[in-house]
Amino acid sequence: MRVVLDTNILFGFFWKRSGVRTLVEKNVLSLAAPKIALIELRRYKSAICKKANITPKQFLETLKRLPEKVFIVDEEEYAEFMEPAKRLCPDPDDVAFFALALAFDRPLWTNDRMLDHQSKLRVFHTTEMAEVVVELQQG
Repeated sequence: MRVVLDTNILFGFFWKRSGVRTLVEKNVLSLAAPKIALIELRRYKSAICKKANITPKQFLETLKRLPEKVFIVDEEEYAEFMEPAKRLCPDPDDVAFFALALAFDRPLWTNDRMLDHQSKLRVFHTTEMAEVVVELQQG
């Protein structure tokens, strides 16, 4: 299954035993995120390090490995979908993620409940994504 990830999902990649990391490591999902997600992760580096109980060096190592699991997409790949996304996305902070999902015709994996308040994109939360992964593994 192909899915666009929101930054709040990518935060979980930094926790060694997180549900998100477990799901990503199963390698049954084709994951993508806009490049802006990397900027957001760097912006929250100290908070992520503190909450995940990792060092800044471990943060950078994990961030460096992220593109092995998540296809990072430049804005020009979804730029034409930014205007429609601005009109449709209930959260202005998530417009790039919404635009990428529209451009690639993929659902969005997020824990942002605000994004449930629209009908254009299918939105999965982590608990739902866990069920999808189990189904995919069972074939």
